Amino acid sequence: MPTRIKNHLLFLIAKSTQKTLAHHIEFLHTENQVLRELLPKKPNLSAEQKQRLIKAGTPLGADLKRLIGIVCYSTFLRWMAGT
Repeated sequence: MPTRIKNHLLFLIAKSTQKTLAHHIEFLHTENQVLRELLPKKPNLSAEQKQRLIKAGTPLGADLKRLIGIVCYSTFLRWMAGT
């Protein structure tokens, strides 16, 4: 199979995968919003839960501002600072 055709097929697969992943993320985002509506306004998280969120959220950097919903971004930053 010529390289050009292989590259085209790989591009189509990657595009399809990105589209599928985007749909998965959108669903999970919506599901999280619905679940947050059922929670108290100020959840009482354990130290272990905070650490899990810090571990998952830190690699996102400032993008986390648009995603975080369980607490304020400033609260997350305080957790990271250890206060």
